[in-house]
Amino acid sequence: WDHPTRNMAVFREIPKQGAGGAGQEPSVPILVARILNKQKASLALREVSEHLPAQQLSLGHLKRIRKTDQCLELALCPEDFWRALPEAQRCKLRESLELSEPYSCLVPAYPPQTREEFEEMAKFWPVSFHPVRNPELEFPTELEQQSMAAFLRGALADALASGGQGAVIVSPRSRRILAVASSVRKEWERRERLRPPPPGDPVAAASWDQTAVPYYHPLHTPSMLCIMGVSFLHVAMAQGQELPQTTGQVPWGALDSQPCPHSDLEWLLGQLPPEPDPDHVEGFDELNMDSEAHYICTGLDIYLTHEPSAMDAMALVHSRIRRVIFALPRPDVGALESDHHIHGIRSLNHNYRVFTLASQYNEAEACGRPGPR
Repeated sequence: WDHPTRNMAVFREIPKQGAGGAGQEPSVPILVARILNKQKASLALREVSEHLPAQQLSLGHLKRIRKTDQCLELALCPEDFWRALPEAQRCKLRESLELSEPYSCLVPAYPPQTREEFEEMAKFWPVSFHPVRNPELEFPTELEQQSMAAFLRGALADALASGGQGAVIVSPRSRRILAVASSVRKEWERRERLRPPPPGDPVAAASWDQTAVPYYHPLHTPSMLCIMGVSFLHVAMAQGQELPQTTGQVPWGALDSQPCPHSDLEWLLGQLPPEPDPDHVEGFDELNMDSEAHYICTGLDIYLTHEPSAMDAMALVHSRIRRVIFALPRPDVGALESDHHIHGIRSLNHNYRVFTLASQYNEAEACGRPGPR
């Protein structure tokens, strides 16, 4: 690890609700009123908290008063709740507390889970933040980032070997590479060649060629192939069969072939350490098959050369992946940072953390042209 490019492989986490500001945060409209007499701010806070309790309105993460340069704003409640109050009670609150006519305002719908989310939400309404000391939510240490860079190098080797994009799935507990996209593709092809012809179709049986390379499958993206590779391990372990360890073999030799000049893979090669992590092990891991709550990729990490699409991102949700680490953004179809932010949609039954390289690839700069700033 003692080489000049080691410190270049620094990672950053992509916030679950996006880093594009308030417009991309999940928000809800509530009614807000200006406090016309600042001397009544304490009274207004006490009265509103008593008659419109924030906890019962799912607004307990909000601070009730926002201070601006012009005035103090008081968060009341959702509009439907306000309209349901008797008109006499609404008038009494406004007159006794000297409040303006309520107006609609967007506020964060959920409490922040990370400091990044807290800082984004606080830009458009004050919120309370109570960090939870959970090791799973802490940012990776420098040593962990070195390991992440090494596994990302395995995804790069897979991309160079397949001539496209690359991916590997890793068990962070044992530091073992469980599945490599190009190796899983070869295993799938081997199984397809061994599959018997369709029964009851003499025409198909007559033309059945077990030596032919199967056609391109639209679902065989690097992410989907890696998930398939882990499922091969699950099936083999459950049925007591020989484990297909070839699914976890990284084509390290592909790194010796220089990628096309000025390409995204050439840029990525310059960001990652020149040697693989000496502590990692290729092959299968003992997957937990006993827990009913266990899914295909529970507790596993996937490393990708390119940002996954919406289909891949949702497949990773359903497989219960732990973390996604990718190197190169895909502004056209990317669904984690470029658009959608699928990893942070709270209505889904699983969310995962996403990391990418802190130094973003810029095609114009990689080709020697000045890129946008």
